[in-house]
Amino acid sequence: RSVSRASLSLVAEGSGLPPAPGALYVDVEAVNNSGAEDAMRRGPGEGSVAEAIARRGLPLDSLTLSVDPRPEEIAAALERGRGRDIVVGVYSASGHPTQLELVRALARQAAATGTKLGLVSMRSPYDAAPLLAAAAPLAPAVLCAYEYTALSAGSVADHLSGTVRAGGRCPVAALPGDVIHNVSRRS
Repeated sequence: RSVSRASLSLVAEGSGLPPAPGALYVDVEAVNNSGAEDAMRRGPGEGSVAEAIARRGLPLDSLTLSVDPRPEEIAAALERGRGRDIVVGVYSASGHPTQLELVRALARQAAATGTKLGLVSMRSPYDAAPLLAAAAPLAPAVLCAYEYTALSAGSVADHLSGTVRAGGRCPVAALPGDVIHNVSRRS
């Protein structure tokens, strides 16, 4: 647990993390992307960030979408998030481009309503640059958790509550797009 918490890395400074009470956490389901990964040993919602938020009784609402959000799921996220700060947790977004469409839609809504958007990459730090591009013109904070396990989901939920600081170091020296500033390397 301590290693998981210590690994959380803030790779882009910005707004939205940790979120204000009442914010919406949009959670994207994790899937086994390749046969080389560990088998997913959980059922739907079991070990997810949304479940960790609920288990901790955090003052956040959550919504879980499929790994490839359909237009009606994106519409539901827009409706639930209307007028609220939102944090979006993605999983392998670069391989699932509709997650980037979700972020673009939520960013447009946040820009129009003056609300905040925060981003969490549950697997790959390489998702940070396309996430920031999708969120433009907003400049959200981007948190990396490097995996989607029950431990990392709990660590992210603890960060969202403000009880765990993102003090980890991103293991990637340079992320594409030259838009990411590894905040934790400055310390």
